[in-house]
Parts: sequence; C-alpha cells; structure tokens
Amino acid sequence: MREPLKDKESAVHKKLIQTAERMKKRGYDTEEICKITGLNRDEIERL
Repeated sequence: MREPLKDKESAVHKKLIQTAERMKKRGYDTEEICKITGLNRDEIERL
C-alpha cells in the first residue's frame, strides 16, 4: 500500500509536468521552465 504523502507528491509532480508541457508549447525557454516549476532540465527536455 502506498503512503498518502507519496501519493500527494506524485500528484504534485504530475501537475508540474503538465504545467511544464504547456509552458514548452507556448515557447518558454527550458531554463525559465526550470526556475518556475522546480523540475530539472532532463525532465523538461523529455517532454
């Protein structure tokens, strides 16, 4: 059984990925997306 905190962290991470995807589609620079979302460069470049 998963821990509730892990589930919440997973949901937050999913939302950050979705936000980064929208930002990338709108032409935001990768570094700017990193600064705003806190995701690392590799995660953003895989989108």
